[in-house]
Amino acid sequence: MSRRLWDLSTRLGAQWIMPARAFPDTDSDLHPDSLPANFTRLVIDSREVTPGCLFFALPGERTDGHRFVGTAFQKGACAAVVQQPPEGEPPGPCLLVESTRSALWEAGRMIREDLERVRMVGITGSCGKTSTKEFAAAALGFLGKTTATMGNANNDLGLPLTLSRFDGDEQFGVLEMGMNAFGEIDALSSVVTPEVGIVTSIFPAHLEGVGSLDGVRRAKGEMAAHVRKVWIVPDTEPTLIQLGRDRGLRVLTFGWTEGADFRVVSLECGQEHSDLRLSCPAGEFDARIPVPGEHQAGNALAALAAVHALGQPLEPAILGLEEARLPGSRSRILRVFGITVFDDCYNASPGSLAAVFGWIDKVRTGPLHLVLGDMLELGDESPRLHREAGVEAARLAPASVLYVGKQAASFAEGFGSRDHLTTCASPEEAADELLPRLAHGDWVLVKASHGVGLHRFVERLQELTSCACT
Repeated sequence: MSRRLWDLSTRLGAQWIMPARAFPDTDSDLHPDSLPANFTRLVIDSREVTPGCLFFALPGERTDGHRFVGTAFQKGACAAVVQQPPEGEPPGPCLLVESTRSALWEAGRMIREDLERVRMVGITGSCGKTSTKEFAAAALGFLGKTTATMGNANNDLGLPLTLSRFDGDEQFGVLEMGMNAFGEIDALSSVVTPEVGIVTSIFPAHLEGVGSLDGVRRAKGEMAAHVRKVWIVPDTEPTLIQLGRDRGLRVLTFGWTEGADFRVVSLECGQEHSDLRLSCPAGEFDARIPVPGEHQAGNALAALAAVHALGQPLEPAILGLEEARLPGSRSRILRVFGITVFDDCYNASPGSLAAVFGWIDKVRTGPLHLVLGDMLELGDESPRLHREAGVEAARLAPASVLYVGKQAASFAEGFGSRDHLTTCASPEEAADELLPRLAHGDWVLVKASHGVGLHRFVERLQELTSCACT
């Protein structure tokens, strides 16, 4: 979908900086007809530029996007948005603004205004956001053209980029929204203004920014002020339920209790999928989701509740659920020479850790090894929550535990048995330590916040096992 570049530049109050070759006559006036007419997508990474993109040069901690303006033009960018005038001759048309980050946000807002016909679903929550987003996108994709957030690009940078990927003829959009502090969900949802809003779960997460579990609830609940029609929340969250009612929204709940609008009647969790029977206002249905775990069944319920809230039939949507694929290291089963590795190291919170512990204890068929790391952004509650994680880990009676992170001492205090616990300085060291302990039929659970880098453990383990078998 093409958008008018002149309209955006006017909205931003940008100053155009043009190459001299564009205006050989020095008396020429800057006029819309003399500028690139349209742009296709918004891009902040020069490696992702394709012809027609509008490149935003963002300053960063590690590098500065202004260094790559020339590269962006070489790859076909129609223009670049900058907050520093180019040194010397600009390599192409540039829009000079005070803040490129703010300009990107405003560009996203402008694009959203052109997508008024697209029925939007907004998703937030402590954990399960990305899984629910993928389930909802797959389910709605069976009913009409759907565009969704890619990966977990769910902040003030990711949202404008996602909106620019819409073609404009979609029937549905599914947008994920994350936060670290108060006000962030309010800002994101004020742009999305979803017809349907989902809060997937409330658990201790991002406590550094919001202080307490009640703070998490308040921060996630900020979306309700911008939801247009339907508010979907867990049946265990009376505060959020009442918030939706106070806003005059239709409220749908999901969960396991008899009073939930979307309820799990029965669930059979396999090693690589789950079969569930659900009860909802439209009747009872059987569904299969391509990932295991009770927590994933809840995420699927929330997605189907969104389908129902949009007035769509559930039968084809349930077929769509089976096509969902979770990005990155989320609920991923790997078979490594007779060893089963459950790679769930993209993110971790107390709620998601408890959920995966419960699932793996039911389905594992051999000795269990835990490779764990810190759950980040828990603030002052971090030592206590890691002690509790240690207690829960001990209940699994694992053959061994390898821990990576600064909260190792707190985890060890809860775990108790030092004979089975090894603290490692890096993910690679954990792989080196674990390999000699593994035998055919063993299970390995890998779980931590993304910042710990346990994906490097998985890569190293695959490398080591490959070398050992050649």
